[in-house]
Amino acid sequence: MPLFFAEEIKDNTAFLYEDADHMQKTLRFRVADAITVSDGCGFCYACRIETMQKGCVQARVLSCTPAQSEPSISVTLYQSICKGARFEVATQKCTELGVKRIVPLHVRRCEMGAKDMDRRRERLQKIAREAAKQCGRAWIPTVEKTVTVEDVLAARHELLLCPYEEERTRPLKSVLQASHGVKDIGVVIGPEGGFEAQEIEQLAQGGGRIVTLGPRILRTETASPAVLSVLMYEFGQWDGGQACE
Repeated sequence: MPLFFAEEIKDNTAFLYEDADHMQKTLRFRVADAITVSDGCGFCYACRIETMQKGCVQARVLSCTPAQSEPSISVTLYQSICKGARFEVATQKCTELGVKRIVPLHVRRCEMGAKDMDRRRERLQKIAREAAKQCGRAWIPTVEKTVTVEDVLAARHELLLCPYEEERTRPLKSVLQASHGVKDIGVVIGPEGGFEAQEIEQLAQGGGRIVTLGPRILRTETASPAVLSVLMYEFGQWDGGQACE
């Protein structure tokens, strides 16, 4: 059964606006049909459609359960901003893999400014929403305003991972094997031109773990889902659970 995100849930009624016309015209749902709805914050609702109008579907909530599709670890992705569709690809794939928050990061070698990036937030949030719906997640990652390295360090994650192409001696695997039990993880991904040495030093001095992803240099939109995949595997997030049904 398809999963839909409700824009509002109150008084045991789910209100769906964005998906309403698609539900009626394409999927051919009718009054009294059963649907599965999420609030985008980790809960699934079994519902029955009560009314259908242009731009609005209202459904009665029959039951509510915590989603089993959400990871038990919270991962914040600090993705260095980049032009074109690369940030969109990283947003989509990391949403599918279970990221909790997506935060654009501005560093010296970024290809565009913070203001230009922040103007794309609405589109990126929509991409995250569609990716979450497609893969059966009950959580829509928030795409937040652009931050700096100082902001990343101020967040004080339990574990802050910083892949860097010049690192040679500390593999990601060794750091993760020594970090079981952490629940709040930040992942800092550099821009297409790489971090400057001063930025890496700043991250390291602030508690970031500088790691290597191996002998091949990954593009920025490849590195983020690669690290997310490793995290989900290493922390047992691919062992079971199920999407909303």
